[in-house]
Amino acid sequence: MADKSALDDITEIINATHDEPSRRDASLAALAQLEGVELRSQPQEALQQLAQSVSEKLLQPQLLPTDGSSKTGDATSVLIGETALSCLTAISSALQEALDGEVLVVLLAYTNPSSPYASDRAAELANSLLSNQLADDDKLTHFIVEVVLKGTLRPLFSKSTSRVTSSGRPSHLEQPAKSATATTDGEAPWKQAGGIATMARLQWAVKASNEALIRAHWPLFAPPLLTVVEDTSTVYRAYGLEILDMFVAKCPAEILQSTGLHAIIEDAVFPTLMFLPSLTPEDESISLLHPAYRTLICLAERNHSKQEEKSRRSLDRLVRGGIIAGYHHASQYPRIVEVLMAYTATIVNHLGLSASRHLEARDTHGCEEISQQLIAISNGLQQIWKQSQLDLSPRLSELMARRPQLAELFAGIQAQ
Repeated sequence: MADKSALDDITEIINATHDEPSRRDASLAALAQLEGVELRSQPQEALQQLAQSVSEKLLQPQLLPTDGSSKTGDATSVLIGETALSCLTAISSALQEALDGEVLVVLLAYTNPSSPYASDRAAELANSLLSNQLADDDKLTHFIVEVVLKGTLRPLFSKSTSRVTSSGRPSHLEQPAKSATATTDGEAPWKQAGGIATMARLQWAVKASNEALIRAHWPLFAPPLLTVVEDTSTVYRAYGLEILDMFVAKCPAEILQSTGLHAIIEDAVFPTLMFLPSLTPEDESISLLHPAYRTLICLAERNHSKQEEKSRRSLDRLVRGGIIAGYHHASQYPRIVEVLMAYTATIVNHLGLSASRHLEARDTHGCEEISQQLIAISNGLQQIWKQSQLDLSPRLSELMARRPQLAELFAGIQAQ
């Protein structure tokens, strides 16, 4: 009975908390008392109730500011999170059944160590608890789909974006000039529920999902992803782009193409490329440009081999509307130019010779010399092919049909 009373006392202390100092004191007291209790001999119901109290009263990221502006939390909130998670770790070790789903949803908010109320230690504890509780593949799938996506995220994002319907399918209605997500914090349910915590849950869901799960349930991911990447807060937008980049890499290419999701994501992300100084602070701009370019390049890469032309058009648009336009707007900012040049190299590697269409003949100095060098190289290659008795004319004819500008380089083979 003494141990049973100890659990009751701990629960009462936790339930009596009303502010951050009281939560700090209660979490420290609870952990100290739990270390002196033989938890495996306690009633399972009492342990589950205690876990529920720790979750509801101590792990409360929703009490933090919801504007997404905070980058680091204070020491007290971090201490509360680490201590409360240590309490849950001790409790779960004595449970015969899994922790309640609501408790696990709260844990998700702590899985990202960069969250303002979290830390490396808190994320380690939260992820370890989730791994142990969801070790079975069927349990993991059920939790992601039914508890996180349907039960937690869908109600918060069901009316957040006009790009998809309430079921997550692409909308065929004309998009408004102003983003449907451009609302105040008070109007956004997902921010009212704790914006950073909501983002951490979405990030975990994408990270924990495999290709098969995303193939079957992609409409559940679409509304929250498209909402956050168009948010007016650069912090939320950058966070959302990082998650979207991960989603695009996992989503089957045929789903992206056949559902129209490819075009919707491209249109949603593209405006971010113009979040440039001086309207957007340089540091914020860089935090947006990296995931935005990665996502758009990844989208182009996910085209099927039979859709090479579509992939090329996407990359061409990225050069014209992103790289070149961005350079014209922010060429006086060296760090921005460095980002643009880095992704220019990546895009050119994908486009190959097709990238030459973006070269503008404003300065013809050296053009003739380069042309002569290319012709000399072409002649050398043709001699090697001739001596090796290689007949490449069919393949070259096909290439020149698509790229007529190469005809001069291989005129000798054409004549044959």
